[in-house]
Amino acid sequence: MTLEEFSASLPGDLLYAPQSDLWVRPGQDLWTVGANAFVVHYGRFMIFYPKPDGLQFAPQDSLGVMETWKTAFAIEAPFAGRLTRSNLAAAEDIERVRSSPYEQGWLFEVCPADTEAAREGLLGLSQYREWLATHGQHQFAHLMPEKNLVPYDPLTGV
Repeated sequence: MTLEEFSASLPGDLLYAPQSDLWVRPGQDLWTVGANAFVVHYGRFMIFYPKPDGLQFAPQDSLGVMETWKTAFAIEAPFAGRLTRSNLAAAEDIERVRSSPYEQGWLFEVCPADTEAAREGLLGLSQYREWLATHGQHQFAHLMPEKNLVPYDPLTGV
Protein backbone atom coordinates (compact mmCIF):
# COMPACT_ATOMS: atom_id res chain seq x y z
CA MET A 1 0.00 0.00 0.00
CA THR A 2 1.47 3.33 -1.02
CA LEU A 3 0.71 6.57 0.77
CA GLU A 4 -1.42 7.62 -2.22
CA GLU A 5 -3.42 4.36 -2.09
CA PHE A 6 -3.88 4.81 1.64
CA SER A 7 -5.11 8.38 1.17
CA ALA A 8 -7.57 7.34 -1.56
CA SER A 9 -9.00 4.52 0.59
CA LEU A 10 -9.79 6.59 3.69
CA PRO A 11 -13.41 6.47 4.90
CA GLY A 12 -15.19 9.80 4.54
CA ASP A 13 -17.31 9.54 7.70
CA LEU A 14 -14.36 9.69 10.11
CA LEU A 15 -12.24 12.35 11.73
CA TYR A 16 -8.49 11.92 11.93
CA ALA A 17 -5.74 12.60 14.49
CA PRO A 18 -2.68 12.53 12.23
CA GLN A 19 -0.01 12.94 14.91
CA SER A 20 -1.21 9.79 16.69
CA ASP A 21 -2.22 7.79 13.57
CA LEU A 22 -5.77 7.45 14.88
CA TRP A 23 -9.23 7.78 13.38
CA VAL A 24 -12.35 8.82 15.30
CA ARG A 25 -16.00 8.08 14.53
CA PRO A 26 -18.11 10.57 16.52
CA GLY A 27 -21.39 9.29 17.90
CA GLN A 28 -24.06 10.96 19.98
CA ASP A 29 -22.44 10.26 23.36
CA LEU A 30 -19.73 7.71 22.62
CA TRP A 31 -16.99 8.08 20.03
CA THR A 32 -15.14 5.13 18.52
CA VAL A 33 -11.36 5.34 18.10
CA GLY A 34 -9.01 3.12 16.10
CA ALA A 35 -5.60 2.94 14.43
CA ASN A 36 -5.44 3.94 10.78
CA ALA A 37 -4.88 1.29 8.11
CA PHE A 38 -1.43 2.57 7.16
CA VAL A 39 0.06 2.08 10.63
CA VAL A 40 -1.75 -1.26 10.96
CA HIS A 41 -0.41 -2.47 7.59
CA TYR A 42 3.15 -1.13 7.56
CA GLY A 43 3.70 -1.05 11.28
CA ARG A 44 2.75 -4.72 11.31
CA PHE A 45 0.48 -4.18 14.29
CA MET A 46 1.02 -7.23 16.49
CA ILE A 47 -0.29 -6.68 20.02
CA PHE A 48 -2.73 -4.26 21.64
CA TYR A 49 -2.82 -3.67 25.41
CA PRO A 50 -5.67 -1.30 26.40
CA LYS A 51 -5.87 0.63 29.66
CA PRO A 52 -8.78 -0.24 31.99
CA ASP A 53 -12.30 0.94 31.22
CA GLY A 54 -13.34 4.02 33.19
CA LEU A 55 -9.98 5.74 32.77
CA GLN A 56 -10.22 9.55 32.72
CA PHE A 57 -7.69 10.92 30.24
CA ALA A 58 -6.27 14.22 29.03
CA PRO A 59 -4.94 14.92 25.53
CA GLN A 60 -1.80 12.86 24.85
CA ASP A 61 -2.38 10.54 27.82
CA SER A 62 -1.89 6.87 27.05
CA LEU A 63 -5.02 4.85 26.28
CA GLY A 64 -2.97 1.69 25.92
CA VAL A 65 0.06 0.26 24.17
CA MET A 66 0.46 -0.94 20.60
CA GLU A 67 3.32 -3.24 19.68
CA THR A 68 4.52 -3.45 16.09
CA TRP A 69 7.34 -5.42 14.52
CA LYS A 70 9.65 -2.46 15.16
CA THR A 71 8.62 -1.01 18.51
CA ALA A 72 6.04 -0.58 21.24
CA PHE A 73 4.45 2.80 21.83
CA ALA A 74 1.67 4.46 23.76
CA ILE A 75 -1.61 5.09 21.95
CA GLU A 76 -2.01 8.77 22.75
CA ALA A 77 -5.45 10.26 23.33
CA PRO A 78 -6.23 12.96 20.75
CA PHE A 79 -8.52 14.81 23.23
CA ALA A 80 -9.71 14.66 26.86
CA GLY A 81 -12.41 12.26 27.98
CA ARG A 82 -13.24 8.94 29.62
CA LEU A 83 -12.45 5.48 28.26
CA THR A 84 -15.77 3.64 28.39
CA ARG A 85 -14.86 0.39 26.63
CA SER A 86 -11.89 -1.26 24.96
CA ASN A 87 -12.32 -3.71 22.11
CA LEU A 88 -11.20 -6.83 23.97
CA ALA A 89 -11.96 -8.96 20.93
CA ALA A 90 -9.30 -6.97 19.05
CA ALA A 91 -6.86 -7.32 21.95
CA GLU A 92 -7.39 -11.11 21.93
CA ASP A 93 -7.29 -11.45 18.13
CA ILE A 94 -5.23 -8.73 16.48
CA GLU A 95 -6.26 -10.06 13.06
CA ARG A 96 -9.51 -8.08 13.57
CA VAL A 97 -7.46 -4.88 13.53
CA ARG A 98 -5.39 -5.97 10.53
CA SER A 99 -8.32 -7.09 8.40
CA SER A 100 -10.89 -4.45 9.38
CA PRO A 101 -9.22 -1.42 11.01
CA TYR A 102 -12.23 0.87 10.46
CA GLU A 103 -14.97 -1.56 11.52
CA GLN A 104 -14.29 -4.69 13.63
CA GLY A 105 -10.77 -3.52 14.48
CA TRP A 106 -11.70 -0.41 16.46
CA LEU A 107 -9.69 0.01 19.67
CA PHE A 108 -11.73 2.13 22.09
CA GLU A 109 -15.09 3.70 22.78
CA VAL A 110 -14.67 6.99 24.60
CA CYS A 111 -16.83 9.80 25.95
CA PRO A 112 -15.20 13.14 25.11
CA ALA A 113 -15.04 15.65 27.97
CA ASP A 114 -15.91 18.48 25.54
CA THR A 115 -17.17 17.42 22.11
CA GLU A 116 -16.56 20.82 20.50
CA ALA A 117 -12.97 20.99 21.75
CA ALA A 118 -12.42 17.37 20.64
CA ARG A 119 -13.71 18.12 17.12
CA GLU A 120 -11.48 21.20 16.85
CA GLY A 121 -8.37 19.07 17.33
CA LEU A 122 -9.30 16.55 14.62
CA LEU A 123 -9.20 16.73 10.83
CA GLY A 124 -11.96 15.91 8.35
CA LEU A 125 -11.17 13.79 5.29
CA SER A 126 -10.12 16.62 2.95
CA GLN A 127 -8.01 18.27 5.66
CA TYR A 128 -6.36 14.93 6.48
CA ARG A 129 -5.57 14.30 2.83
CA GLU A 130 -3.97 17.76 2.64
CA TRP A 131 -1.98 16.97 5.77
CA LEU A 132 -0.85 13.65 4.25
CA ALA A 133 0.24 15.38 1.04
CA THR A 134 2.45 17.71 3.08
CA HIS A 135 3.60 15.53 5.97
CA GLY A 136 2.74 11.96 5.03
CA GLN A 137 6.01 10.82 3.51
CA HIS A 138 7.93 11.94 6.59
CA GLN A 139 5.28 10.74 9.06
CA PHE A 140 5.11 7.22 7.64
CA ALA A 141 8.72 6.77 6.49
CA HIS A 142 9.56 5.09 9.80
CA LEU A 143 6.87 2.47 9.13
CA MET A 144 8.13 1.34 5.75
CA PRO A 145 9.87 -2.05 5.86
CA GLU A 146 13.59 -1.95 5.32
CA LYS A 147 14.84 -3.60 2.14
CA ASN A 148 16.49 -7.00 2.53
CA LEU A 149 15.16 -7.31 6.07
CA VAL A 150 15.18 -10.89 7.31
CA PRO A 151 12.75 -11.54 10.17
CA TYR A 152 14.21 -12.87 13.41
CA ASP A 153 12.76 -16.19 14.58
CA PRO A 154 12.99 -16.38 18.40
CA LEU A 155 12.41 -20.16 18.36
CA THR A 156 15.49 -20.89 16.26
CA GLY A 157 17.55 -17.84 17.25
CA VAL A 158 18.08 -16.95 13.57
